[in-house]
Amino acid sequence: MTRFASFPLPKGLKKGIMMFSFRRERRIEMQVKVYGVPGERVRTAGMLNVLLPVLAAVLVLGIVAGLGLAGLQFFKVTAAVFGVLLLLAAVFLAWAAHLCPQRVDAFFKGARGEERTAFALEALPAGFTVFNGIARKKGMALLARGDMDHVVAGRTGVFLIETKNWDGEVACDHGRVWVDGRLPSRDPLAQVLKARDTLEAELAGAVEDAPVKAKAVLCFAGRGFLGKRANLNGVEICHARDVASLIGEAPVELSASEVERVADRLVGML
Repeated sequence: MTRFASFPLPKGLKKGIMMFSFRRERRIEMQVKVYGVPGERVRTAGMLNVLLPVLAAVLVLGIVAGLGLAGLQFFKVTAAVFGVLLLLAAVFLAWAAHLCPQRVDAFFKGARGEERTAFALEALPAGFTVFNGIARKKGMALLARGDMDHVVAGRTGVFLIETKNWDGEVACDHGRVWVDGRLPSRDPLAQVLKARDTLEAELAGAVEDAPVKAKAVLCFAGRGFLGKRANLNGVEICHARDVASLIGEAPVELSASEVERVADRLVGML
């Protein structure tokens, strides 16, 4: 058996290795737990929403072409009617193809916003758990409106975060959110409050003593939000750069065991 001689490490090198190991373990202890990939569901939903109209147009075009190949007289379709149907199918296909880049960019822009918010949430200390992309309902995971962008559970409570990556100037006035002086087509306050209610229903029974009350947060990740943190109709509004401090500085509401039970329930929702 071959024996290898063991040489003592220099004192300075040994101390350096021990310090590196200690700092690494300390850094791991201080890290927030993260589940899910931010923006993943949005990108998938975006591709499906874009491809489905195109596939439908191709299907219609194929059916119309099939009528011609099978014989116009057999189906009692005149050449004029066949030509109109073929033209309509081609127009539908062209419209769907034209719409694709715009819709893809909109979905992917939203996904980039979620990534910025998720990155900011990683600044939270140990004891917090971040969940990215939780489906609101079973079977809704791939639908654009069936997704909770971020949920955070920690000693300061449970937070439901909706991210908006808008470039227009965002202002909060008269109890509403305005973009470039206009109301958005979909009210973000109503959206995040509805998601919060859904989350609270899903977390029912996770804590024995009392129902879990989640805080609704509307987080802007784009350049358009220049305001400060505010509360509008029960919704905390902030920029992505401030979301971690908003959560970390909130008063303590849950015990460590309660946070663990809530986190376990959220893991089951992924």
